[in-house]
Amino acid sequence: RRAFWEQLEHEYAWHQRHRGNLTMMFIDLDKLKRINDTYGHGVGDQVLIQLAEIFRRELRTEDYIARFGGDEFAMILRHTTEEDGVRLARRLKTAVANFGFGPDLKPLRATVSIGVVGGQGPSIPAPDVLAEEADRWAYVAKQHGRNRVACRLTDSSLPAA
Repeated sequence: RRAFWEQLEHEYAWHQRHRGNLTMMFIDLDKLKRINDTYGHGVGDQVLIQLAEIFRRELRTEDYIARFGGDEFAMILRHTTEEDGVRLARRLKTAVANFGFGPDLKPLRATVSIGVVGGQGPSIPAPDVLAEEADRWAYVAKQHGRNRVACRLTDSSLPAA
C-alpha cells in the first residue's frame, strides 16, 4: 500500500508540473463475501488472482495497479483523460463479466463496480482527494446496482454500458 501511495504522489507531481492528464480508478469486486461463503476462501482468492490478470492484460505498461483492500483494486492511469478512463473502465467491466472464473473450469461469474476520477495539471485533485473520490464513485456504482462504472461525467442513471 505504501508503494501505491508513493507512486500516486510521484504521478501527481509529474502531471501537475507538465500539465498532463491523470486518472485514477477504484475497482470493487462485487459480492466477494458471497463467493467466499458459497465456494470457499480458496476460490475467492483465485477469483482475485484471475481478476488481477484480466486487469494486467487490459492496461498499458505505464499504468499502475495495486490491490488496495480485500476486494478492492486501485489504478493510476498516466496521460489519460477522465473520458478515456471511463472507456477503459467499461472495457474492464465487460471483460470481467464475460470471464468464467472458478476451479476446474466451472463457470463462476463475477462483476465489478468502478469509480473513475481524473483531471489535468492544476485541476487534478490532491492524491488523497483523488483516491477518496475514486472510492466514493465506486461506492456510487455499487449503490446503483453493481456491475457499473460511475464518475462525475456519467449521468444520474449510471448506464451499465
